[in-house]
Amino acid sequence: MNPGESPFNCAKRELMEETGYEAQIWKKLGRFNNAIGYSDEEITVFYAGDLKYVEQHLDAGEVLDIIKMPFSEVLKQCLNGEITDVKTIVGAFWLQNYLSTQKEAER
Repeated sequence: MNPGESPFNCAKRELMEETGYEAQIWKKLGRFNNAIGYSDEEITVFYAGDLKYVEQHLDAGEVLDIIKMPFSEVLKQCLNGEITDVKTIVGAFWLQNYLSTQKEAER
C-alpha cells in the first residue's frame, strides 16, 4: 500500500496494474496477520467480480503470468498442495464460504 492509501483503494489499484482488470463488484472477505510473531503486516482480502479488461500496467521489472482457471480447480490445488501461498489459500476458502452463503441467501 502507498502511504495513506486504504486497503480497498490499494486492491482496486493493484488489480488493474497487475492484471489489467477493473471490477464492478467488491466485497471485503476478511483480514489477517501473516506473521504476527515478528511483523505487524496486515493483509486484507477482497472479492472482485464483474471484471472488465482495461489494460495491464506493470511496474518496471515486474513480471506476472496471469493464469485463468475454474474456481473449483483453485480449491483443488489449495487442498492437494499445488498452491502453497498462504494468502491465496486463505482467500480461496474465504471466497468459497462467501459464495456458498450467497447461494443459500438466494434460496
